Amino acid sequence: MQIFFDADAVNFFIYDSKNDALNLVHSFLKTGEKNIFEDHPILKRGEDFATEIINRKLVMYQNLSRDSTKIRNEIFEHDFNIFLEIGLSVREKFIGAIEFVYKTDELPINDKKLQILDTLSQQIAIEVENFLLISELKEAEEKYRTFIHLTPAGLIVLDENLNILFASENANKIFNKNLEGKNLEEFINSSIVEEICRNASVIDKTFEVEYKGKQFLISISSRLNDPKLGKCIAIINDITELKRLQEEKRKIEAKLWQEYRLAGIGRLAGGIAHNLRNPLAVLNLGLQSLKRKGVEPEQVDRLLKQVERINQIVENLSLKTKEEVEKSKKRFDLNELIKRELETLEFDQFYKHQVEKKIELCPKPIVIEAVYSDFSNAISHILRNAIDAMMESEKKILGVRTWEDEEKIYIEISDTGIGIPDDIKDKIFEPFFTTKIPENFTELKGVGLGLTITYQNLKIYGADFEIDSKVGEGTNFKVIIPKKICKCNLTMILYRYILRSHIGPFFFSFFYADIDFSLTVFDEIH
Repeated sequence: MQIFFDADAVNFFIYDSKNDALNLVHSFLKTGEKNIFEDHPILKRGEDFATEIINRKLVMYQNLSRDSTKIRNEIFEHDFNIFLEIGLSVREKFIGAIEFVYKTDELPINDKKLQILDTLSQQIAIEVENFLLISELKEAEEKYRTFIHLTPAGLIVLDENLNILFASENANKIFNKNLEGKNLEEFINSSIVEEICRNASVIDKTFEVEYKGKQFLISISSRLNDPKLGKCIAIINDITELKRLQEEKRKIEAKLWQEYRLAGIGRLAGGIAHNLRNPLAVLNLGLQSLKRKGVEPEQVDRLLKQVERINQIVENLSLKTKEEVEKSKKRFDLNELIKRELETLEFDQFYKHQVEKKIELCPKPIVIEAVYSDFSNAISHILRNAIDAMMESEKKILGVRTWEDEEKIYIEISDTGIGIPDDIKDKIFEPFFTTKIPENFTELKGVGLGLTITYQNLKIYGADFEIDSKVGEGTNFKVIIPKKICKCNLTMILYRYILRSHIGPFFFSFFYADIDFSLTVFDEIH
């Protein structure tokens, strides 16, 4: 083109509508001199005479003064004299311009060449528009492809036979396979997907599936329904970690609620014990007075013994409540703790009258340093389970033994109850797992938290558990505690202390509302 029109320089511009400017895309100089036009790749409207072509088809400038341009002043230093500007338009849309520059005094183009130039400019305009459209299309395709591949979720496109026509990079990572060309049923067997992709109507559904131990949340839609592109689009999210966190949240909520409820029961029991002391003291003094007066001494003695027994029960309840509320580590005799738990069970008529007891506690004190309630709650839960297991048994014998050696302490609680089947032995410490069915909503049994709390309370002291059980014969539950007791888990002590303090109700509400934040705080403390 440069040779045909005998130009000293030819410049190609593309119009930038956003900035209302001409952008230089190519520049050709006849001589080997430095191309000064390339020093000015952007010509904004009104800052150079060349930009006047934006609203016109053809403009020629000759013998221009330096005032005609604010940008390209130095072009006049190279003896350029004539500037022929040809606008490039398609369907009245301006898309660019061609600039022919001459050093001659006369324009070396005749009418025939001008006609050729006009025709050629139209063809060039069409080609430039096509080039711009293709570039925009490629840019858009690259942009959306980047968005798709950078999205954390996986995206797949299916046909009506569930063949995978497209799969994003994350979809391939989720399944650890190259999915394109394969059938979805090789990975996910779901009637929901089949129903949506093979149904004529538009359906949107979200559901969960499992694949190789992972949990996926799939949102699928048949809105695509294009014979070329596919029938359905599915978004796949790996929610395995989310499910794990939800389960952890559920466990902690259950633990917190149990702790909070036990703390409330302890405070209530302490209040009852305190309020019973005064009337019992008055009753005791009255009976002593009757005895001194000789009023039916035998009958009065029997009443005094019952009052003394009630006093002992109240004393045990008061002492137990005090120990339960105290959450700091202290030294105590494990045998005495077990005795108190057994005395507390005397309130249970089934245990008191129908269960045979075989208690063999170590003859010497077994002194440990720990949080009292960690062990009292754990022993209470194990004893309660043993008693409940014997409800329907013909033979009802509860055995409790303690002993120690140089390195370890042993607590063994046995029963002649229904026993634990082998297939669920590994599940008994899981939250909410229970074989007990409560007869009404208010019963505490059947919640499935007792052994979970036992496990969590004692594991922080390095305890191990051995369970020997036969269905129909009974269960032997052994707790083995190393004498070098581990330091208490700081997180567990912290939230137990808070629950039993006056801010307990507020904390529970806060914890329930923002469990993820609370977990983070606990982890930082720990």
